[in-house]
Amino acid sequence: METKKQRKIFNIIMVAVIVLIIAAGIVWAGSMKGWFSGGDDSFATASSVTGVVNVERNGVSFELEEGASLQPGDKITTNSKAQMRISAGKNTFTMAENTTASVNERDDGKITMSLGAGEIFAVLNDGEKFGQVSAMDTVINADGTVFSVNVQTGSMGVNVFEGDVTASAGDGAETAGAGKAVSIVGTEMTSADLSIASLNEFNITQAMEISDDHDLCFTKDQLQEELDRRQEEASALEEEAEGQNDTSGESGGQQDSNGKDSQSASGGSSQGGDQQTSDTGNGQASSGSEYEYTCTIEIRCDTILNNMDDLDPSKAGYVPSSGYLLKAAKVGFNDGETVLDVLKRACDKYGIQLEYSYTPMYGSSYIEGIGNLYEFDCGPQSGWMYKVNGWFPNYGCSAYKVSNGDSIAWCYTCKGLGEDLGAAGVQQ
Repeated sequence: METKKQRKIFNIIMVAVIVLIIAAGIVWAGSMKGWFSGGDDSFATASSVTGVVNVERNGVSFELEEGASLQPGDKITTNSKAQMRISAGKNTFTMAENTTASVNERDDGKITMSLGAGEIFAVLNDGEKFGQVSAMDTVINADGTVFSVNVQTGSMGVNVFEGDVTASAGDGAETAGAGKAVSIVGTEMTSADLSIASLNEFNITQAMEISDDHDLCFTKDQLQEELDRRQEEASALEEEAEGQNDTSGESGGQQDSNGKDSQSASGGSSQGGDQQTSDTGNGQASSGSEYEYTCTIEIRCDTILNNMDDLDPSKAGYVPSSGYLLKAAKVGFNDGETVLDVLKRACDKYGIQLEYSYTPMYGSSYIEGIGNLYEFDCGPQSGWMYKVNGWFPNYGCSAYKVSNGDSIAWCYTCKGLGEDLGAAGVQQ
């Protein structure tokens, strides 16, 4: 009888211990995930969460949920195809995909953000809640403004859509108003007019979303028109590639300097500026069967045809009469590969000479020459630029990860560092 009673007491104690453990676990998890810190007094909250967004808090990582309360010291990372918005008072900070940022709180209660990589779009309506954004060794101060900040290896940029923004690095500072862009490499800062052509889709869609409530440097109609133009260009390139596959087989529509279909006689690729020639322009590589995804690529130098007087005479034989080194063609790629990977694969497949070098300052590769046409061959501002889906990225091709169905165009600029390509204000 006594033993039975003791067992009953033991079981009750065990149940109580289990309940306490579960309750402690819930409290711990709730504390970590901010379940008990919501409300108007919350430091900041997460909203518009799409895809996988992770947060690291006190050494523990977990997936961020819609409406979750953020805590000072949180490190947030958006994965590929993911996006989220941080709300602090009436201020919002939208994080693009592949972005890492930490949020904190100053002694005066204002939120600060440290951007490690990627891009944010800030809409500031409440100066009482915003402190500053820092990236690399640069501090950005603003109030009542709309701006974006992007960070790539070795460089960063600030686009100002409304109000004034001050960027400070070392002993230097640059104040930019609406319609201006600040480029920062190390402690060197330069300011220039913000071109709508320089904006990526993330910037454009974010600006369009708030355009009805803000007096931005671009109207909603202008932004939509730019998106439509890019879509039309990408679709046209896609259709051209489909047509080339139907009519040109493995030639990809490549033409020689006399406008005849041919394979290049100078096939090969180069790394670190050391040219390595190989005869691989026989179309043996598959356009997509051995790869997960496909994209479209073309290589054109038609601007040279309008600037033949500036062309190095020794390079005249390398310029096709059609202006194309490679007409639109399908190329396969795998997850995580870059625009450079696709270019190398296309040049190897179609026997097109390629030379590039790694630039440590920017942490990416620079294209020196394609098809024996190099930078400065057609004037002091000439060289190669690339665009994806109608947009000219402002960072190196080895840093741009390709997505399925992307349309890539390599274009040779002769004047205005891309102005003759419609890429005014874009630096590569």
